[in-house]
Amino acid sequence: MLVRAFILSAVLAATVAASAAPADPGPGWSHSTAAGSIRVSEDRRRILVCDNKADNLYVEAEYATPILGIHTVADANGAEWGCSEEGTFLSHIDVIKLCTGIRGVTRRCEQPVWITNR
Repeated sequence: MLVRAFILSAVLAATVAASAAPADPGPGWSHSTAAGSIRVSEDRRRILVCDNKADNLYVEAEYATPILGIHTVADANGAEWGCSEEGTFLSHIDVIKLCTGIRGVTRRCEQPVWITNR
């Protein structure tokens, strides 16, 4: 199990690193589109994902931590306007990706966004 997790993490890191663009410097860290937005706290331990409008599209954020953790946090009320927040305790957030779609039917993700001072 540990070997599979290591291999999966190595493949993910190589794939994401090849196409990732650095985020703008400054307090906190964010990415947004017309459908939704992601905001990471300045200490990189909290993430907030928001759905910007009631348009039948869900919004969720994928994020990764350096201890081989890949997590997903979705807007709490599905395709309606609103936000959800999650945090990490043992690590910090290194990369985020915003995904939208119709639950169970479609899923489209933006390019991953890395923090500038990795």
